[in-house]
Amino acid sequence: MAKTKVLRGPKKARRPQLNAPSPSQRRPVVSQRRAPSALTPPDRTPPFDYAQPGDSIGVRYDSLLHAVDIVKSGLPIAAVSRLAETSGLTLERIKQVARISEGSFSRRKQTGRLSQDESERLFRVGHVFERAVALHDGDRDGARHWLESPIPSLGNQRPLELAQTEPGAREVEDLIGRIEHGVVS
Repeated sequence: MAKTKVLRGPKKARRPQLNAPSPSQRRPVVSQRRAPSALTPPDRTPPFDYAQPGDSIGVRYDSLLHAVDIVKSGLPIAAVSRLAETSGLTLERIKQVARISEGSFSRRKQTGRLSQDESERLFRVGHVFERAVALHDGDRDGARHWLESPIPSLGNQRPLELAQTEPGAREVEDLIGRIEHGVVS
């Protein structure tokens, strides 16, 4: 087999730049990005579109009728972790608010799906969180703080605690609607 020779054009000489620093005078390039500090951990929060219903639990839906079908079939167990990641709440806090016991959670890990009742409670908490994030113009930290703070117009109860029941969640959503429309509560 014959070797083929690749022909290349003549090498171009590098032109020296006028007033350019010599290699010994050049400063090292410093990245504009700051290294993460121990006090401020890097943001590892997954992307989340609060305008897309269900994104906080990782199961988007187009209408409440579609959501009914999703809840009836049982949310995937990963929805619990997704809500913890997107909301910044601990997994333990999510399980507490959605009233999912540790034993049930362990069993659901094996089956891969939540029961219909557990799905409905987790769905409700995710929906209230999404509404709170929308109220705070996408600020998840602000929404989480508001959900965990006693609110005078809710009888000094925390919205997240009220979201444990359907009537409580409706009251929180009503308050969010009043705030969005500028109605003093």
